[in-house]
Amino acid sequence: MGQHYLGFTICWTFYATLNYLELPFFEQYKAFDDPWPWKADFEKWLKLFFESMKLVSFNNGVLIPILAFMYYMQGQELPYDFSPQGVPTPIKFAI
Repeated sequence: MGQHYLGFTICWTFYATLNYLELPFFEQYKAFDDPWPWKADFEKWLKLFFESMKLVSFNNGVLIPILAFMYYMQGQELPYDFSPQGVPTPIKFAI
């Protein structure tokens, strides 16, 4: 479970940093010409950010464990490796 949160946090931080820095190389591939939401209306964006984090945390911290437990109780193995050895290498994780 911790691997999942760690992976989510690393990916989110990476992309948030790229967007925040507004590097010209990445800005040329931006899907829209409007200013970034946190620049247009910071209060609205901040509210949406915290609502999104609550939803993601609930899904990852409550729903996934419940569904995994139900899967396990049916006598089936989960198709994912949750062991420490199952953590992907940084290169594999980036791909």
